[in-house]
Amino acid sequence: MLRKQKVLSTGLCAILSILMVETVAAWQAKSVVSLSTDTSDQGTSLQANFSVSSQQLARLADAYPLGAGDVISISIFNVPEYSGSQQVLADGSVNLPAIGRVDINGLTPEQAESTIAIAYQNELRYPQITVVLEDPRPLRKSV
Repeated sequence: MLRKQKVLSTGLCAILSILMVETVAAWQAKSVVSLSTDTSDQGTSLQANFSVSSQQLARLADAYPLGAGDVISISIFNVPEYSGSQQVLADGSVNLPAIGRVDINGLTPEQAESTIAIAYQNELRYPQITVVLEDPRPLRKSV
């Protein structure tokens, strides 16, 4: 009985890791995710089906903590020369034009927008920043 619970627990962890990556990718494509996974071990079978709406995906992406390896798109309204894709560096910061490094490690995209806007206040008048997750970092989970 304990072995079956361990297999089910391991399977659920794997499914949730896959779901996180798939939902972020689907959110970028603005589609619905259906994930069906079947893992079996000596007759024990585990199946999971998920269906996530684009609104749920948007909320999930808003709650995603940014970290090293993420690729984000930073758009600054009416300042295209400061806008573009940035990869979050190993220390959790991004190197931005005119202001240098800004730490966004562990912040959601919405929180990163506020942090970057504050950093640009000395350079720009009323900066309007949009941060979008373009490519999430690879998630590595050990079970």
